[in-house]
Amino acid sequence: MAADDTATLWEEVDILEATIDDMNPQWFHFLRERLFSAGALDMEVTATMMKKERVGHALKVLCPPHCSSMLVELIFQHTTTLGLRCRREKRAVLQRDFVSVETAYGAIAIKRAFWKDKVINVQPEYEDCVQQARHHATSLKEVYQAALVEYYKIFS
Repeated sequence: MAADDTATLWEEVDILEATIDDMNPQWFHFLRERLFSAGALDMEVTATMMKKERVGHALKVLCPPHCSSMLVELIFQHTTTLGLRCRREKRAVLQRDFVSVETAYGAIAIKRAFWKDKVINVQPEYEDCVQQARHHATSLKEVYQAALVEYYKIFS
């Protein structure tokens, strides 16, 4: 899929936010798995100072509007928060596609992002690189760099 002249897609997303000061931070990993499997587009957790000088966490989840209700339910089930803030926003998303390159470590998918029919970002897919690094007992960095080298040999 090549990018069209509009360069970006506009879409609506919901943002779900909570601040949590009384939860084991290790639980966020489990929450992330549940949220992404239910349609979340992104999740971020940042350390923050809460009332009474307690260290807490700010949770922010980005999702398509049709997933909001399910994700709110999951956040309430899997965290200690007592409330959430929700808002709808527009976001601009670059056109993108995937190509595959063959490396000494195996095939790696490469995600490309376009601006006005020009490739402006090239990233090897993390999971492919991790899988090949484990399989070949080498560093993630080495597999990642090999994928980029092969990409630029083919597409430069």
